[in-house]
Amino acid sequence: MGMGLTRWILRDPMEQLPWLAAGLGGNHCPYPPKPFTNPRAAVDLHHHLDIANHRPGDLLEFARSRDRRWCFHGLIGNFGLARFSQKYGMNILLWSLFGFLLGSLPFSVWIGQLALREDIRQVGDHNPGATNVMRTGGFAWYTVALVLDISKGALPVGLATYIAGIDGWSLVPIAIAPPLGHAFSPFLKFRGGKAVAASFGVWIGLTLWKIPLVSLLYLSVFALLIAPAGWAVMLTLIGMGLTIWFWLADPVLISVLLANAILLIYTHRDDLRQRPHWRNSKQKA
Repeated sequence: MGMGLTRWILRDPMEQLPWLAAGLGGNHCPYPPKPFTNPRAAVDLHHHLDIANHRPGDLLEFARSRDRRWCFHGLIGNFGLARFSQKYGMNILLWSLFGFLLGSLPFSVWIGQLALREDIRQVGDHNPGATNVMRTGGFAWYTVALVLDISKGALPVGLATYIAGIDGWSLVPIAIAPPLGHAFSPFLKFRGGKAVAASFGVWIGLTLWKIPLVSLLYLSVFALLIAPAGWAVMLTLIGMGLTIWFWLADPVLISVLLANAILLIYTHRDDLRQRPHWRNSKQKA
């Protein structure tokens, strides 16, 4: 019956393919649906076209050669291939590139150059981040730089999550892209910042207030107690991991956190070469 069904389709594919696609569950063909009501026919066609192994065979090539892309899309859409290509293929790449590009914009450096007439990389720890904007231009400009750096992470991830509807494991590369862009900015010859603010923005895009609020509390406490600052960041990451594990129990968020932690370990490597100590303990000693 499978070969007979195929001959029936190929006899007049311009007419039969829309009905076939509609009958198999596709909803992308403009013709009125004419469903398959014979389950055996659908099974035979399934085996003949080798759809289970994602090699649809001559029929789909015939449809594509006749410029019936909407039928091609409708047929394979029922088996998830088109949906997979759209949602998990090009979209992931484009959103990741968008996140990396946005994350790479060195707002703090530009604020220093354009508003403060100074290179913030020549002060403090030489980091092109918001903290050196505060050292150079005060709290007001620091706030502007910090909000922009946080937005670099929050905007692309939030748009991908809540507007584009991307979820699950596809979010991992999208979420790590803005901090990567900040840390390896092509605008700064790939010598970027430490990516703490951009990472904070990513967690806003992923969880809105939940993890950002928790991480802010952790970082505030550890930054007051522990020096150098890199160790406070590491302890904050540990606290975030425990919170996600016991509160949200989301393996995707755990994966994002692990990738984020690897990046932050790298960007804080100079601090981590030093032994942690209680803040001001050296002065007291």
